[in-house]
Amino acid sequence: MRTRSNAGPPRRSSGWGPAILCGVGAWLLPGAAADGQVATHVVVISYRVTNVGAVPIESTLVTCHLPGSNRYQEILDVQVDPPATATRPANPASSTSRPADGPSRTEPTTALIDLGELGLGRTKVVHVLCWVRPRAVEVSTIRVAGGAPRLSEDERRRYLASVEPFAYETIRDQVRRIVGATESPIEKARAIFNHVASEFAYDIDEHVEPASVVVPRKRGSCSELAFAVVAMCRAAGVPARVVTAFRNREDQVPSTDWLIHRWAEFFVDDLGWVPLDPTRQITQASSTRGRSYWGRQDAEYIAFPDEGLEDRFDPRWAVMLAFHKPADAGVETNLSASWRVSRAMAGEREFFETACRAMAQESGRERAAALALWERQRATLRVPFALDALFDTDPEVRVTAAKVLGGADDATVTLPMIRMADREKNPDVKNALLAGICSLLANRNERLKLIALEDLLKSGSASAAPIAAAMVKDPSVAVRRHLAVFLYRAGATREVEEAYRTLSQDEDDYTCFLAIKQWARLGSSEAARQLVGYLGSQIEGRRLKALAELRQLAGTDFGFNPRTSPQTRANRAARAEWDRWAREQSAK
Repeated sequence: MRTRSNAGPPRRSSGWGPAILCGVGAWLLPGAAADGQVATHVVVISYRVTNVGAVPIESTLVTCHLPGSNRYQEILDVQVDPPATATRPANPASSTSRPADGPSRTEPTTALIDLGELGLGRTKVVHVLCWVRPRAVEVSTIRVAGGAPRLSEDERRRYLASVEPFAYETIRDQVRRIVGATESPIEKARAIFNHVASEFAYDIDEHVEPASVVVPRKRGSCSELAFAVVAMCRAAGVPARVVTAFRNREDQVPSTDWLIHRWAEFFVDDLGWVPLDPTRQITQASSTRGRSYWGRQDAEYIAFPDEGLEDRFDPRWAVMLAFHKPADAGVETNLSASWRVSRAMAGEREFFETACRAMAQESGRERAAALALWERQRATLRVPFALDALFDTDPEVRVTAAKVLGGADDATVTLPMIRMADREKNPDVKNALLAGICSLLANRNERLKLIALEDLLKSGSASAAPIAAAMVKDPSVAVRRHLAVFLYRAGATREVEEAYRTLSQDEDDYTCFLAIKQWARLGSSEAARQLVGYLGSQIEGRRLKALAELRQLAGTDFGFNPRTSPQTRANRAARAEWDRWAREQSAK
């Protein structure tokens, strides 16, 4: 089964087949209450369905999973709009789910919602309001205590199945080599996790491939890395599953998760489910936090563990499925979750109900007026409804939504804004979105500005280059350094080249070095020549980093040893070779 990430254009589907949502994500820690306990967060989840086909849609059904309490979170209450036409327990009766996942106030539920007709270009939204207290999870695999639940034979069969995206026939031999002769399921899982964490790279693109593709290429998004770990564990005879979660992003409340996160779990008798997050392990490898994501997960999620359901159209890791007819119609699906610290549940519930009614009004002017009113009032939950309004058919509503988001206290909306700007055809709306992004980047709070800048640059958007490049004279050294590190992601455009030329002459010496190093990645001979000059630096770290980048460009190091003085006879000879190479690059 092929799926597509929210990192790119929304998923398209036609006929009565499902459109399956999956995604990728970033990382953070949740806000804390004054007493040191994890705060209660109010979260609005939006499941969106858009008619992108050539004919009106007669009937649209959405199946979505409503969160319940489990080991990763305590859910205090859930409300859905529009109301579900049918619900059923999300978890099949089993001997493992509830005892292993802890106490529950609300059970996870699968809801079927009838959205009815969907006209050309129209978007309808299922809103889920919930209050959550995230939980940290840490499972010790050193000592296994007896008495924990075990998998039934049926459950074991489900979690060992070689089915997409976890099919493992083509990688079985490789897995045997990785796990070796050990018979311990814990040691097998550890060997697989360590292999992925050390040998694979974290990479995001628009497609989510199955494990059979991800394992040979050794890179992938969080979804793909999770698929790979699950498939490899199953190939080794260790039951495994995927967990899909909405994340409170960037250690920032409020925040918006446009890219959901995934990790893996494996099962051990007399121990239960053990979390493994290969993405976090890879991305945190160089972090001073030094956290291990073997057997642990942070308290920052609304999680949906895969329950191993046999119905292939209702896996837990899909989170949302959309069905429609006629068969020659087409839909896109998209989702997000907006997190806020809860202040008053009654008031938040009242606003949610009012906002759902207001955005369902037939008049676009009334919808725009509601958005503008919430912005003037600085309504706590205005952001998720402004995001939904970016899909509105009325340009006036979309312009108003862009202004609301540009004035929001949530820097993480930068990513959805730039993505929507890329697909926007109305020039007034596009300009409003880009202006809103510029407003977020002008934030006086340096940390929020950095979050907005990073999201802008990692978007891969062509529109990002001129906006980011205009920040080369930002008064914050941290911002200029961040720009130097990540600007190359926008590609070798004229604006990027000029920005790097400016940054390479920055008053901050380290910004200069970072800019030259990253600029060289874009194939600039000017940058390569300057980078060769750093081989003569008295700072060993600069020599190491410069050589590593130059080696990628030239395919050799000419015998230069960055750990010894650049003035040794061997290093002087090597630097002469590098100077010759740089002149040749400039002459091309």
